[in-house]
Amino acid sequence: MNITSPSPNLIAPDFYEVENVSDSHAKNIELWRGFSQEIIENIKPYKKSGRFLDIGCNIGILVDIANKNGYRARGIDLNQSAIDFGVKNFDVDLQKVRLEELPADDLYDVVVMNHVIEHIVDLKDFSKSIQRIMKPDAIFLAVCPNAESYITKFLSLLNKRKKGIGSSWIWYGYLPEQHIWQFGPKTLAEAMSKSDFVVENVSARQNMHWGATELKGLKYKIMKLLWSLFKFFNKGDNLFIWCRKK
Repeated sequence: MNITSPSPNLIAPDFYEVENVSDSHAKNIELWRGFSQEIIENIKPYKKSGRFLDIGCNIGILVDIANKNGYRARGIDLNQSAIDFGVKNFDVDLQKVRLEELPADDLYDVVVMNHVIEHIVDLKDFSKSIQRIMKPDAIFLAVCPNAESYITKFLSLLNKRKKGIGSSWIWYGYLPEQHIWQFGPKTLAEAMSKSDFVVENVSARQNMHWGATELKGLKYKIMKLLWSLFKFFNKGDNLFIWCRKK
């Protein structure tokens, strides 16, 4: 795995307690519902029901979708405004609490971190807190950007142009002001193995196509076409990794 250079100077939980963290979710609820349903469909082959925890749940859209699919779901986050929005609008169980503060007997069948792992400084220590609340046969799913996708390679070529078309194409998943790590499939699997997880599967057949919502015109059409093409080669820009406890 590669560390973002220069590494973002984040002080958690202070950075994630700012009021505007949930803005992109609150303004695009139906869009995020679709992405959340995709996550659930990728969990069902491993666990069809049970207690479900979303770490870094934001406004709780994934928690709401999980409940609608038969799970008993709750979410935790560090942003009180996001939690308040979710509780009010979706009537879901959300709480502002750190993972390590959850009781040791509060165990789950499914634990999800959707675009959270790339923000974590000490992965091994954080993983211990995850495993502590997993049932023996629980599944852990982490979703994060794929820095080795074909999209990133395509955009890196365009961004070599200092002027003209292509010079301002930015990959949504890099986010250097927030992301500590830039993972590929192999490096993500290695990170999970070093954190005492057993890796069940890694897939890049998904895309972060919500990153195209801010593009307009020809750029949007090109990116949508490329996203749909690259995922079939297992080179999408959204990594899924399924793990179990050792």
